[in-house]
Amino acid sequence: MGYLLLKSGFPPAYPSEDAYIRSMINQAQAHSRAYDMLKKYSSKPVGLIYSFSPAYPLKPQDKDVVEKANYYQNFWFMDMITFGRIGDLFGGEELIREDMKGKLDFIGVNYYTRSVIKREEGELGWSGVEGYGYSCVPNSVSKGGYPTSDFGWEVFPKGLYDTLKMVYGRYGLEMIVTENGIADSKDSLRPYFLVSHLYSVERALEDGIPVKGYLHWSLVDNYEWPHGFRLRFGLVHVDFSAKKRSPRPSAYLYSKIVERETVENMVGSIPFGVQE
Repeated sequence: MGYLLLKSGFPPAYPSEDAYIRSMINQAQAHSRAYDMLKKYSSKPVGLIYSFSPAYPLKPQDKDVVEKANYYQNFWFMDMITFGRIGDLFGGEELIREDMKGKLDFIGVNYYTRSVIKREEGELGWSGVEGYGYSCVPNSVSKGGYPTSDFGWEVFPKGLYDTLKMVYGRYGLEMIVTENGIADSKDSLRPYFLVSHLYSVERALEDGIPVKGYLHWSLVDNYEWPHGFRLRFGLVHVDFSAKKRSPRPSAYLYSKIVERETVENMVGSIPFGVQE
């Protein structure tokens, strides 16, 4: 992100598409070599965690560019370490690397929200639309009619189901939801977030998609990259000065869900749709 999104807060904050492409390929190569080395000493499964954000068209006639957007956002890196396909992003040369094929045994899926895209002239042929996904006004309502978090991320639970279906359909590997959560200091949206997103996981399981686990982000308030300790993702509130931890109401709800092993009979309490 430090090569493409200069306001993201990530280094080096230097605009360079070439450096971005090279850094992604280098990371894919590093993973492939690490996979090979681990397999020399262990037969244990080796996976990788990736942050997915499924694309949806702003207009029905833009559906053809959704495939391009999903490739760029969700598949390019993963294709390198599964199919050995380096790709031709930004007009680069299409290459197949045999030494990078099949370097995944399972996929860790991070999901927070979606992206909405529109057709646009240029190399990519599409661009993201503000007011949806990651680009909303904090603590408001998105253009899609969904609530937004303290971070300004749209709460879109159906996106988790669509992501699991999309990723499994392309790679056919077992998955673990390794991150899924919301910045919500007042804990006003988190209970609904929990139930609606776990419902999406249950739907995926019912459809035969092999989701082997779900890890909520986060147990406690955390250090959120360039945003420091301001944003609160925890089921448990942390007073960083006093070093005190206090469970939020959503922590008790999560405990009850774990105890029941289902969110059945809870979905009706969600004030926004979970299947649209």
